[in-house]
Amino acid sequence: MMKTHRCRVAGPLPYLWLGMVAIFTLIGVPLLVAGLIRGGQDDVPPLFAILWIAMVGWLWYIALVWIAYEVRLSATGELEFRSVLRSIRMDAADLISIRPAQRGWDPYTLLFKSRTRTARAMRQMDGLHDLIADLRAINPKLELRGV
Repeated sequence: MMKTHRCRVAGPLPYLWLGMVAIFTLIGVPLLVAGLIRGGQDDVPPLFAILWIAMVGWLWYIALVWIAYEVRLSATGELEFRSVLRSIRMDAADLISIRPAQRGWDPYTLLFKSRTRTARAMRQMDGLHDLIADLRAINPKLELRGV
């Protein structure tokens, strides 16, 4: 019988990421909105304010939904990728590849691709190498690139 695995992000990286996004949100967004409301020649251009707010929104989406902070492999061979607001499940036997996301643009994220779904997870997880070894035992045709 196969054992279960639970990989979770360890260390200060998630807290630093959330702290950065929180600072951008709590300081930048109110200042930009106040500048837009006040108007005037010396205030922030509306396009810059809109782009800044969109960027902060995208960073919150990445932190809360897009990237998993935990990966679980059950004894039945089911993989579960958990982020703060979303959970993705897939069969480990259906995995096609594990590779870095964005082909080098994002070295901190791994992309787990199956026939039907795709999930992203942080590289800085405790037990990730053991998980990948077990996934390789379940699916010998699993393609590993840059892992």
